Amino acid sequence: MSTATDLEPIFEEAKALLEERESLLGDSWRTKGNIRNAMSQIFRKQRYLESMFDNKKTDDPRFTEDLKDLMNWCAMALWFVKSEKETK
Repeated sequence: MSTATDLEPIFEEAKALLEERESLLGDSWRTKGNIRNAMSQIFRKQRYLESMFDNKKTDDPRFTEDLKDLMNWCAMALWFVKSEKETK
């Protein structure tokens, strides 16, 4: 089995979380955000996850949810980079 195949369900879970959040929040990340905002969210999530890990709270459902959020913020940051290149 390949890494891509092994990780596919995790990417699907992250996408489902993004779709769930988007139904509540809309696309404000895109219309009111930018690469700097996305990077700030990535760093904020990383610090939060590190704190949970250090405090041995990896069994908390919020830990896995925030890992998926981190994946989504990374994807949004890439979207901003790609969009910026396309507009130049």
